[in-house]
Amino acid sequence: MRSRIKIGQRINSEKDNNWKFVDTIPVDTPVVVVLGGDGTTTPKAANGYAKKILRKLENENMPDVNVYSVVYDFGDSVMGCRPLDARKIQMKKFGRNIALDDVYTQENINPNYINELFEIAIRPRLEKNGEKIPVQVAMQNIRRINFVAHCHGAYTFQKLEEMMQKTMTDLGYTSVEKKQIQKQLLCIAHAPHCPLENAKSTVINF
Repeated sequence: MRSRIKIGQRINSEKDNNWKFVDTIPVDTPVVVVLGGDGTTTPKAANGYAKKILRKLENENMPDVNVYSVVYDFGDSVMGCRPLDARKIQMKKFGRNIALDDVYTQENINPNYINELFEIAIRPRLEKNGEKIPVQVAMQNIRRINFVAHCHGAYTFQKLEEMMQKTMTDLGYTSVEKKQIQKQLLCIAHAPHCPLENAKSTVINF
């Protein structure tokens, strides 16, 4: 079985059962999407991340920001994604001195769960009916989505950025427009297990 993704929304920071699976993320309102570590394979784990972020937003008088978090399903041992191998491939790609095996499956090079997350979270902000939208609108759409990434979540974010770059090229955005749009995407990364120093988005690492 290939890897999959599920997305949930945190409704209230004080009630543990106020987290629910969703199929979409709104484009026209500010949102935070939490990409947890590779242990975020249960709703309970994803809910824990989201609860912390929503509480911080509420403490800063920003209760209207919708908070979402992802649940990874890395699939089975044959057809699925092995998170450590996926991160090693990415580290090698960016020049790290990492020893790799001779053969990796496509799931470890380009995991399916990344594709699923991109289709829900990013693509609707860049196009309509398969056509690119005005650059100013795309910039506004992208600015409204913010990522908080922990450990493996930084890898997930970087793969989303790569897909975003390719998609914008395919849609016909110019190099200047791509740069303008991409810089609107914000990620705050805590203990990232991924080389983010060459990110084209706006990234804060700690």
